[in-house]
Amino acid sequence: MKYLQQDKLSQWTAALTGVSVGHSRVLNGRVEVYSMKRAGSDKKYAAILGEKYVEQIHHDQEMAAAAAIKSEEPSPPRKRSLSASILQETEKDTDAGNKRKRSCSFDQALVLFPTKQPTALGDFTQQGTRRLMTDLILTLNASFPDYDFGSIKASDFTKVKVARSMATINNHLSEWARNEQSGARENVVEELWKAVNDSIALHECDVYNFQPPDGSLMNTWEEEEDDEHTASTNLWSFYYLFVNKVQKRILLFTATESMKATTISGEDEEQLEERYIGVTEAENGGRFDLDPAAAPPGGIPISSI
Repeated sequence: MKYLQQDKLSQWTAALTGVSVGHSRVLNGRVEVYSMKRAGSDKKYAAILGEKYVEQIHHDQEMAAAAAIKSEEPSPPRKRSLSASILQETEKDTDAGNKRKRSCSFDQALVLFPTKQPTALGDFTQQGTRRLMTDLILTLNASFPDYDFGSIKASDFTKVKVARSMATINNHLSEWARNEQSGARENVVEELWKAVNDSIALHECDVYNFQPPDGSLMNTWEEEEDDEHTASTNLWSFYYLFVNKVQKRILLFTATESMKATTISGEDEEQLEERYIGVTEAENGGRFDLDPAAAPPGGIPISSI
């Protein structure tokens, strides 16, 4: 995936990097755009992933076919009376020229009982869905070069509406936005989303929320922070990928907030985590400090995108 230099987005990334929030927290974020055109190394990596996905699909289909065949196996014959046995022999003689239908073979079962794999990205048995999955992985790899995302699964992504992703991001960045607005910038959230929209055309995008299966990705942020902002407690993070298939671009909007290590005492750590932990979309119920749909000062009406 080729990184596309966007001056405005680079400025916003700088504004979101290593920012002190309050007296004890630090915010790191980035907004980056990548072309979906694959380079040579990307093609090799994608080919390896593609083979792995196909092997997994075949394995799942074989398991489904085996289960289907097993379910069609006849039950053990029951004892029959003598008259029934005589009648059965007569029927065999009458229909000697006819062949009984055989149960489907294993290969036939693979065709008759295909295993669909619905995910947030689509049916994973479809090549287009697997390509999308690979593009998302390549984008994450490009943004976090010290981390290999090849082992993540389609189930680690959820598809969300553009408006919902904007509202969630605004909620997480609300305190940072208030600080920015009290300084040189006004309507900081509106300016931020305008830069994003100019780069990716939000109304044409599908949005996927990546939820890392473990905390290992959070550690990559810690390694990138300087000594002054070294953090030991991660409070929240988000990873949204805006996919524009028309422009063949993917925009990654990600941020994390952490407690500064020098400000945390052992007895306060658990309390701080509970206080500042990110609110999930399901738990939040649509209540956000700077919900763009509500268009408060500094907000941006989603309908205008």
